[in-house]
Amino acid sequence: MDEIEKDPAIIYGLELNARALAAQSAETELVRFLVGTQGPSHDNQVLLIDFDEESDRIASNAFQHNSGEIWHISASATHKDLFATSHRKAVGNAVQHGGTVWKLPDFDLKMEGQTPMPLEEAFTLGTDDTDPLLNILWHPTKDSVLTLTPHEMQLWDINTGQSSATATAKAKLAVGEGQGAGPSEFNACRWNPHHNCSFAVTADGSTLRGWDLRTMEETFTKTGAHYDNVRSLDFNPNKQYNMATCGDDGTVKFWDTRDLSMPLLTMASHSHWVWSVRYNQFHDQLILSSSSDSQVVLSNVASLSSDLYGDIDVEEDEDAEAKKPLPDGRMTSYEHEDSVYAVEWSAADPWIFASLSYDGRLVVNKVPKSIKYQILL
Repeated sequence: MDEIEKDPAIIYGLELNARALAAQSAETELVRFLVGTQGPSHDNQVLLIDFDEESDRIASNAFQHNSGEIWHISASATHKDLFATSHRKAVGNAVQHGGTVWKLPDFDLKMEGQTPMPLEEAFTLGTDDTDPLLNILWHPTKDSVLTLTPHEMQLWDINTGQSSATATAKAKLAVGEGQGAGPSEFNACRWNPHHNCSFAVTADGSTLRGWDLRTMEETFTKTGAHYDNVRSLDFNPNKQYNMATCGDDGTVKFWDTRDLSMPLLTMASHSHWVWSVRYNQFHDQLILSSSSDSQVVLSNVASLSSDLYGDIDVEEDEDAEAKKPLPDGRMTSYEHEDSVYAVEWSAADPWIFASLSYDGRLVVNKVPKSIKYQILL
């Protein structure tokens, strides 16, 4: 369906390479994204990107990030001015790994182009310098985070008033425990937004593991979920047992966590590693995926969505054809010129999304009008 007419893409070029992108989760009125750069020998920055839908223009503010390369960035779901980065910095012959929660200073988006402003460090999250911090994941509704290193998942309670974080529980991946393709190391994690956010799922190699965060015990193990490493996963926001995964085998798979014997659906829309998969938070039949094949793919999974499509009587309903759900599969794609490591839906507008490729190109796109109207009408 790549013949679908699309709105022009809005492109913003960064001066440095980048792979870290997040929607500003707590901002529900303005379309805003956070981007972190990854320049090994340069001063890295966090950019707050503001997209104006009416004018199709981007404004930005840059902030100094003096802790090194940014490998992951995430925004608080409850505080607009808080976000976290996992970072690495060469110091002599060693590499320092760390995680920091930052506070955005007061700023004016009209100040674009001026010298980057300093960020205020709220607090750090303790890590072992020999074990890189892969992800810092904010709780979907409160002040808590999950951190992930190759061998450990840790739960932290955050006290914003005292600007501190306290580690409350942890789970370790034992050496040699991983099964299937890939090493015995964590490489992806995601909160489950259902069941009072008491569960999470991790990936190590091609193995998926469910965790009860109240006890830090495994609830399920699925080996061989993909033919190679799982790179990203996400939960359907409206169906509590459904999730999506993607990996180095170029596929996106959909699962019911109650029965992981077989995926519900497998889509092979990419020709290389798939780095990110995201459900639309309002219209869960819409799925975004991004890959090292330089493409972002917008797919449809109406058959697994929370929307109920009953039988339509064509003889009694003149608009039956118009009311039929879109077929499952790839609907359209968006081209970059380098590997696309991240894609995120806007937290403020369900029809807008951003993607980020390693060459520092941030692209903001809209769901094509024909798809939007077929879902809404």
